[in-house]
Amino acid sequence: MLDLNALMEIGHKIKINDIEDAINDLNKAIELNPNDANAHLLRGKAKLGLNQYKNAIDDFSKAIELRPNYGRAYSQRGLVRIGLKQYKNAIDDYSKAIELNPNDANAYFHRGFAKKGLKDYQGSREDFTKAEEIDPKNCNSFHQVLAKWNLREYQEEIKTEFLKYQNAVDDLSKLLETYPNDVNCLSLRASAKRKLGDNKGADEDDKKADKLKSMEKKYDSME
Repeated sequence: MLDLNALMEIGHKIKINDIEDAINDLNKAIELNPNDANAHLLRGKAKLGLNQYKNAIDDFSKAIELRPNYGRAYSQRGLVRIGLKQYKNAIDDYSKAIELNPNDANAYFHRGFAKKGLKDYQGSREDFTKAEEIDPKNCNSFHQVLAKWNLREYQEEIKTEFLKYQNAVDDLSKLLETYPNDVNCLSLRASAKRKLGDNKGADEDDKKADKLKSMEKKYDSME
């Protein structure tokens, strides 16, 4: 396992962009001890610096395999996955990092980015807010500045997105007052409700729509 001095030296090389030399050092360390999770983590970070995304993910995954509760490895792998637009996988990684350390503001912040990539604006806003809530004093840190910037930037987008689906639910509900058995209206309202996070209401509409479809098929078969 790498000692503290070796870790500091390699970390410095990565920081000053002497990345290839850092990777050579880490290759030797891993050859001597293939089970050194820290070495795999650092090599993943170095490979990330060379835009070797798949290789970086492989190293972070190996670090996790060797140390299943290695929160930093989950966070680093999540960062690469955001860059590759693998948002669902990134959310899984950051959720695990948060499970291991519920006070990891950076994990909440980056998970917010991943949720935004999936257009989960409510979840994104909640994660950005949580990051700021955990680390309110460190307002000059990079993630805090970005969190505030993103909250401002997406505030109208979130509002518009929610208003659009809420208006859809309202309009479809009015139609269903007149045509309570309209399958298309029920299905559309279910989709809009799900976008608003009303999964229970969406499920109820879907079930009613499915029941009506079954009745229609049964009626058609009798003709």
